Amino acid sequence: MILWPTNLPELSESEFILRELTVADAPAMCGYIQNDSDIFEFTVVPENYTVDDSVRAVSRWQTGFADHEVMQWGVALLNGTLVGQVSLQAINEHDHVAQVGYLMAREYRGRNLMTTALELVADYAFAIGFRRLEALTAHHNVPSIKVLLKAGFVQEAILQQAMTARNGEQIDAVLFAKLNDFD
Repeated sequence: MILWPTNLPELSESEFILRELTVADAPAMCGYIQNDSDIFEFTVVPENYTVDDSVRAVSRWQTGFADHEVMQWGVALLNGTLVGQVSLQAINEHDHVAQVGYLMAREYRGRNLMTTALELVADYAFAIGFRRLEALTAHHNVPSIKVLLKAGFVQEAILQQAMTARNGEQIDAVLFAKLNDFD
């Protein structure tokens, strides 16, 4: 059984805090997403991303949290600067499984912030009853693969032609998982 929280909890670490995203975060989100070719290549955010897209995303996440479909945190430095996002999504409460998703502002990549954020989210997810976390990434998204491995995820499979690139080409995806060692 997943012990779904009443409110999305804050999760903290010495360099940052994971907190609920609000509409007030929309301009900052748009700032680090807009014009980032890696985010556009490896995620499904729309091209020509705007503040309105961020507002709609926050609204979807708030509704999704209420419906037990998503937990979406903002990654904020201790000075309040929002630098990324991490989520539990594609939640299957019956099977105790969720998929992780994440993105980070370009200038904060390579500092182990996302690795640590994923570890915090995984620990929290396992503490409330999830037994398995999954991640799916494009086979050529080497930085994402490195983050997952450093966060304790294990490569399980290569899924042939499991993703559609923005140009319409079918590409291979890599499936990673992390299991609850607390059981």
